[in-house]
Amino acid sequence: MSKAEEMPIDSRGIKILAHATIRSWTEAVVELLTNCDDAYKRLENKKEKHSGEIRISISRKKGGDWDILEVYDEAGGINREKLNSVTTFFADSNEFEKNRNVRGFFGRGLKETIVALGKGEIISIKDNKLNVVEIWYDSKTKKPYRHFIIENEKVTSITRKEYKIKNDGTLIRIKINNNKIKIPELKTLEQQPKNHISLREILSSTNREIKLTFEDLRRGGKTTFRVNYKFPNAKKVLDEKINVPGYKKQVKLVVYETKEKLDYKRNSPLNIAGILIKTGGSILDNSLFKFENDSAGSYFYGECVSEEIDDILRSEDSSILQMGRSGIDWSNEYAQLLMKTIERAIEPLIEEKKKELAKKKKTELNKENQKLFNELSKLFNDIFKEELGDEGKTDLDIEDVFDEKVFIKPEVMNLIPKNSRTACFYAHENIVKKQGELVKIYAVRQKVLVLDEKIYLERHKKYSNMFIGKFKIKGLNIGDEDVIEATLGEEKALCEVKVKEELGKKPRGPPKPPKQGNITGFDYDLDPNPNQRAYHNTKNGKIVIFTQFPGVSNYVGEDLKEIKTDMGRMLLCEIVCEAMFRRIAKEQMKKGEAVIFGESDADAYQNLINDLQKKHLNKVYNLVINYDFESKEDE
Repeated sequence: MSKAEEMPIDSRGIKILAHATIRSWTEAVVELLTNCDDAYKRLENKKEKHSGEIRISISRKKGGDWDILEVYDEAGGINREKLNSVTTFFADSNEFEKNRNVRGFFGRGLKETIVALGKGEIISIKDNKLNVVEIWYDSKTKKPYRHFIIENEKVTSITRKEYKIKNDGTLIRIKINNNKIKIPELKTLEQQPKNHISLREILSSTNREIKLTFEDLRRGGKTTFRVNYKFPNAKKVLDEKINVPGYKKQVKLVVYETKEKLDYKRNSPLNIAGILIKTGGSILDNSLFKFENDSAGSYFYGECVSEEIDDILRSEDSSILQMGRSGIDWSNEYAQLLMKTIERAIEPLIEEKKKELAKKKKTELNKENQKLFNELSKLFNDIFKEELGDEGKTDLDIEDVFDEKVFIKPEVMNLIPKNSRTACFYAHENIVKKQGELVKIYAVRQKVLVLDEKIYLERHKKYSNMFIGKFKIKGLNIGDEDVIEATLGEEKALCEVKVKEELGKKPRGPPKPPKQGNITGFDYDLDPNPNQRAYHNTKNGKIVIFTQFPGVSNYVGEDLKEIKTDMGRMLLCEIVCEAMFRRIAKEQMKKGEAVIFGESDADAYQNLINDLQKKHLNKVYNLVINYDFESKEDE
């Protein structure tokens, strides 16, 4: 029998990784700038003085192609031994372990940038010695290469003049041969790095001086300007440490409110609004979470500092980050809990802002249009159920882990005679510590049969601060109703049980807003500057249409009274489907029910929406376009 051996790594994977990490010119600049900043932070950790100077030079050719990218710093330089390490793939992550505020977790960035863009030189002077190494990827051999051109050469004044390196420092020079990554005109180029979330701390620091020189090779001329970031004028509305359920370390959350609405677009790294997610010396993401579709959310920015993420990464668990380090993977257990923790903290602020913005007096939807919206609600609920499954699940919702309580899921259970169903009893760990793990279960009216009268709780596999126990109940006679009572020491939880011949029939009366996010109705919003045309409000279950969005009120009316016209019907279908299918696609991705083949999250999300449109759009159009308002009015 042969011995176990280390699996070889195909060097072609390095190019794939490089292109996954560097997909735009701003990402290249972000990687190189943050490397410079890391080097300065190492000096600061040693209490050494420095200039904090970083120079960037970019030359642009016709059609958005670029020729040269240079980045220079005076952060102490790199010696020959260290240069060998930083040009070895996956070899320099020890910097992350030694320095609490350094980004070098993957040993990536510099090398990926060079491989993704073309051929690069690292020119560095340290302790009066010059070292120069070339890095490139050979498309013929499909392998990356490096070549030490100069090693430990004594530095002279001529050397410093040639490379323009005044003190101990490093110059990265990359010759661009990747024409897929374009660079914009000067006007756009000036703004993009300034607003990039990953550079926000660097560009706002008084200890850094960053200058960018842009050379237009087509028109001629050079422009040099300072790159910095100034946070918007705002008042601080929240500053506190908050617990994340199941984790010992608190997060520090600081939130500011502005008078003017800030820029925010989903998945954009240039957003000004949003909460920055920070750990160690890194900004990992920026989000408004469930408020990203809410105009009121765009009046807030801030930061959440989590030391727990730092610990997770140091434990060699990188699952909390997306591939290519493009942000937090919000499906990760800790990330989900962190997201809900932040949402609960900022929700009162955003709700108060919504009230302030609601200056125009709204009228109720007229009755004849309301009947159409009721029909649409039924149709959308059927689509929602078809795509995401039935209600009555026993799974633990992430919202449930925040409060110290006991409860049963589902809260209402329908049974078929002579058949049993499983329910789950949940308890917070603090309650289990006080009350023990034994749960006693019985039927109050003895109309149903409890098959498991005693159960012992076990720690939940996903949420470590929760305990779970399962038990079965059997239905006896049609029409019987009962209440299941489960006691854990002095704590008690209840569950309603009904025995029916058929399951799935819904009770009459107005629909209640369910936790799964089904449609309970429609509404309109008079926000004068909305981010989008419509969204699904998961809090009350309604699809909200922003009638002041450009072009909307022209055809459906400010209060949705004009939807009877042909154009009004068409636009209504388009808008409500847009909101509904976005909501379903987001749920499918979150629950892992969508199969994604080698796509980015944004591409996968859009493809899911496209598939939902192909599948269900005709149903919605048939209902709305053919809806007879006159006959419905006579009923």
